Amino acid sequence: MNESMAFLTELAVRERKNPGEGLLGQLVRDHGDEISDKELAGFADGLLTGGHDTSTSMLALGTLWLLENPDELAKVREGGEHVSKVVEELLRYMTVVQVAFPASPGRTWSWAASGSPRARWCCAR
Repeated sequence: MNESMAFLTELAVRERKNPGEGLLGQLVRDHGDEISDKELAGFADGLLTGGHDTSTSMLALGTLWLLENPDELAKVREGGEHVSKVVEELLRYMTVVQVAFPASPGRTWSWAASGSPRARWCCAR
């Protein structure tokens, strides 16, 4: 077991004994009998790793995009509401999350006029 998982497992044990106000404590309160310490530690690891990877990658992509678009960079440097609009668009347009999840649509649907049924996968961003 690596150091981070050892730490997170210890954290899961502490949260089970004395659930705090955070997400892990809430999971223990709501689902304590349904989830093991190992599963709780794995969940915490997924949140920690996923949040870190996504944030660092988005910062890098956003910086690159701004450097490649000097007019937008100048507007961002001025501040104001343009900053939040750029951040929102970067999160929507330059997403680093590339995961497909199985989907079960309520009905079968087709792409355009092709007539072939689709909707077995959806892309989550």
